[in-house]
Amino acid sequence: MDKYHQGTILTWEEMQKQSPYVKEQAIKQFVRLFPLVKDRTCSTLTWGDETEYMLIRLNHEEQNAYITCNSQSVLSDVNRLNQNDTGCSDQMGSAWTLELPACMVESSPSQPFGGRAFGFELVQKNIKFRREQINSVLSQGSGDVEDVCLALACFPRYWCHDSAIPSKHLPAPTRVDSLDAWDFITPIPRCRAIEENTVKRSGQSPSGYIPIFVDTSTDPSILVSPITGLKITADKPGYIQFTGPSQVAGVAALQITLQCSNLNEARILHDQLVPICPIMMALSASAPICQGYLTDWDSRWNILSACFDYRTSAERGNEKLPNDSFSIPRSPFGSANGYISQHNAIYNDVYFPFENEIFKQLMEANGIDTCLARHIARLFVRDPFHIFQGNLHQSENDTDHLYNMLTSNWQSVKLRLPREDDDEAGWRVEFRPMGVQLTDFENAAYLIFMVLLTRAILSLELDFVMPISKVDSNMDKAPRRDAVQQQTFAFRAEPHPDAEERTLSEMSIDVIINGGNTAEGLAFPGLIPMIRRYLATIQEHEDGFKPMIEGYLNLISDRAAGRVKTTAKWFRDYVLKHPEYKQDSIVTGKICYDLMKLCRDIQQERVGPRHLSREFE
Repeated sequence: MDKYHQGTILTWEEMQKQSPYVKEQAIKQFVRLFPLVKDRTCSTLTWGDETEYMLIRLNHEEQNAYITCNSQSVLSDVNRLNQNDTGCSDQMGSAWTLELPACMVESSPSQPFGGRAFGFELVQKNIKFRREQINSVLSQGSGDVEDVCLALACFPRYWCHDSAIPSKHLPAPTRVDSLDAWDFITPIPRCRAIEENTVKRSGQSPSGYIPIFVDTSTDPSILVSPITGLKITADKPGYIQFTGPSQVAGVAALQITLQCSNLNEARILHDQLVPICPIMMALSASAPICQGYLTDWDSRWNILSACFDYRTSAERGNEKLPNDSFSIPRSPFGSANGYISQHNAIYNDVYFPFENEIFKQLMEANGIDTCLARHIARLFVRDPFHIFQGNLHQSENDTDHLYNMLTSNWQSVKLRLPREDDDEAGWRVEFRPMGVQLTDFENAAYLIFMVLLTRAILSLELDFVMPISKVDSNMDKAPRRDAVQQQTFAFRAEPHPDAEERTLSEMSIDVIINGGNTAEGLAFPGLIPMIRRYLATIQEHEDGFKPMIEGYLNLISDRAAGRVKTTAKWFRDYVLKHPEYKQDSIVTGKICYDLMKLCRDIQQERVGPRHLSREFE
């Protein structure tokens, strides 16, 4: 059991007193660590994914579906299986992590992908191995009750009063009507502190609003209470309101972390991937339902950005700021604060505050330039989400306070430092905006596309950097309903550093991914054609490498062009066509059950992947 699963966490009142000390120690730890790792190099690309899953119970007799909030016990069983299993080397094994919602788990390969052909031949096999492994430890019940673990970005009736089974009530076969926020939270110190301190630090419950998809019979002034199941008058007509992480945090991601050859390459990739975030967010959209309602958002990102927003009213710009405080323009769970390479600093046209004293300390340290110092100092504007009592006072060689501060910032792209005690770990970049997909094939396709895109960026010296204000605008558009088909995005028309002008054009995602003419009539080559151009330069096409890659690229191409629906659009269309749907935006228990059962059948290959058909149903 790691340190995040045990120990006593300081109360919020105690943390307020200790936060300045923790920040002071954290920056000392960075200044000590940076000279030791700044020149670390890695000669081979390695990378890994973090794929999140939902724990679901299907009650076939009742024809209802529930989330089961027992991730701790499930992962205990999986970890025992891993300890005893020596036969999984072909699939590279698995590593599992608890998430804040007690109905979710995160999986990764037990060792990074890499080597010949970037390890692509193992990716889909390993994802399938992990999914089947966790399903093997779940109780299959008595026939009428079935537990499954699904790659699912959103459970349609999460937080609804009749659709969750807390761990304390298992193995009860059906729902429990009386629930509170703690039933949805994994009962470990870190998760409980995030839930509690998000509310306490802000001085209020972080209220967020999710726009409802308004159908012909939707009454936007009336909602069904997720707690009681009774109709209530909407606080803000046409919107679902939530007041804390536990209510909406049950949305799952597909994330990728890539190890870079050195710090300079990591900074290049960080900056080049920042403008890619909204494109991949829209292209991986898979969360169109919340608290039993169809919504006008397709992505999990805005939901998490709002529910983890622990800024005070003054930091949000609603009140006068006290001394030594900052107006902070975005949630800790938000878009990247800015570019971190010196030559891209001129495109940081949205002001983001930074701790000036920390900035001065960093500038006085050896080897830290202005742009990197400002990036680190920006992270220290935040407070830590938690501090372990036994971990408050550390030796000068510890780094726990530093990593605590770094993990209190959940940006769309993150620069990750090497660890001093692991010589094989280099500078890494984490790409975070994608939603998890329904099948192993889809998740492998998105991961492999992202790896190939980074290789093309470095090999062809592509440059997608544009003003951060334009990225922010794109991030606002990306979660909207059917953004892939309905929105255009600002993007670099000439993606090369030697271009005479840095021209921005409005483009559809189809043009960005597949190439074509922009709204201004300019020809854009397309990300996939640029990837194919890169592939033509490497010697990895034997033994089926190229046909395998083409299958994955074709899925991305088809989604961008609208030939294959996004998961979000397929979910929404399924609900709209369900015989029980009453054109009122409500996803009933029966609709949820039928959809979850079909998702199970697709993932377990009982039926074909009909959501990937080019022939729309």
